[in-house]
Amino acid sequence: MQLPTSEPIHVLATAVFKYDASHHNVEEVNAAAYNACSSSSPITRATSGQTTISLDTSGKRYFICGISNHCSQGMKLEVDVTESSSTSPSPPSSSTSNTTTPPSGTTTNNNNSGAGSLSPAHAMVAFVGLVVLKLGIF
Repeated sequence: MQLPTSEPIHVLATAVFKYDASHHNVEEVNAAAYNACSSSSPITRATSGQTTISLDTSGKRYFICGISNHCSQGMKLEVDVTESSSTSPSPPSSSTSNTTTPPSGTTTNNNNSGAGSLSPAHAMVAFVGLVVLKLGIF
């Protein structure tokens, strides 16, 4: 599964997985286990139904559902965490234009299609079906 966003996920983001603990779990695995859908030696395994994971280092992170064949049926997630940009945004130009651009991170999606948006700083992932929703507090 790919995250439905073109915006990067930066270091210090938080991934929140919500899932039915009687049918699913969240396992962080290495790249080889992710590609093979193997849950034999996960880095971590969570079974609470709501799992918060701090994405505190840059690099790829891999998450799967380790129950039965759920991973091979698509319940897996690769997250590429990047360093934050240290540059400030440039000031708006002084040209007179009648177009308005909404502030970054204000998109909302109220449908139940399974797709959503992510703010660059936070992601909320509901693990049942791996629904990705925006966490709009930052």
